[in-house]
Amino acid sequence: MNKPPFQLNQVPAAAARRPVAPPVYRPQPVPRVLQSKAAQVKAPPIYRPQPVPRVLQTKTASPVPINKRTLPVTSPIRPPVASRLQKPNVKNIVQRKSAPLLARPTAQSRPMTARPVVQLYSTKKIANLNNKTAKVSASEHYIVAYEDILFVRTGAAVPHGFVRDTDVQVDQFDYNGSTYCAYKYNGLFLKDCLHTAEELINQKQLQFNKETSSRVKGIGLVFGQAKSGKNIEYAKREASDGHPVNERADPAVGEAYAIVGTGNPGKYPYHAAAVVAKDGNDTVTLEVSADYTDARDDDRTTEGELCMYEIGGNKSFHTECAGDYDQPITIVIVRK
Repeated sequence: MNKPPFQLNQVPAAAARRPVAPPVYRPQPVPRVLQSKAAQVKAPPIYRPQPVPRVLQTKTASPVPINKRTLPVTSPIRPPVASRLQKPNVKNIVQRKSAPLLARPTAQSRPMTARPVVQLYSTKKIANLNNKTAKVSASEHYIVAYEDILFVRTGAAVPHGFVRDTDVQVDQFDYNGSTYCAYKYNGLFLKDCLHTAEELINQKQLQFNKETSSRVKGIGLVFGQAKSGKNIEYAKREASDGHPVNERADPAVGEAYAIVGTGNPGKYPYHAAAVVAKDGNDTVTLEVSADYTDARDDDRTTEGELCMYEIGGNKSFHTECAGDYDQPITIVIVRK
């Protein structure tokens, strides 16, 4: 076998390669981001319907008040005093400068001819009384804007038992060239309409249910005997004898209206309202409503409520109250 000739000083090609150092590390700059990172947008809150709040105390119907002088009956005919006086939640009382003081309380025997119609009270807005809507009497002697305050024109007669009231926000104002001052009744009453009327027409406090204190004006017989049925009998006699009744009932100051249901008995067989002031054919009354319990002599805490009626027409005491009775007759009662 032939070998290649030997060459002196010949190094293999692999051994002749020198080692090469690695490339030098050079850190690269951080690349710029062309679009900045947007702020994170929060999703809108998810609508979750709220549960209906529970009322801890349920609304219940108010119990029906009972008047001690009423007849045993099955269905109500008239609420205490009148529905116009039973204002739910809010009473039409005057706003005061400070807290009110506790002491304030059939065939006819002769023909009936209609009374001549005279100027009657009107309903006006009183600018100087904060635009309050009020009833203004025929000759503008009296203004009834609230249930507990009577505004009396300077020079007009102040009702018996009334005193100046300077606690109200507006205790004096001018209207149509005259000055009016606020008056209140200086006393409180029991929760009984007839007892209140009898105290006003007798001008003194009376014990409750101890005795009768009024009589029918025309026939002169004692009123207030509801349980015996005499009130119905006497109301019918007053009408049949030709005395002014119903819209024509015309009580003077110191007398009172009394409306009596003469048909099917109701929860309240009658209602009475004493006249404390009069201007022409307009009467101002002070009356109360019964409470949920019988009146008591030791519970003289009720304030009287002022109303204005006309004699005759569609704003009379009879017209206002007749819808609450069966076959009603309105009469006049006076002190016994």
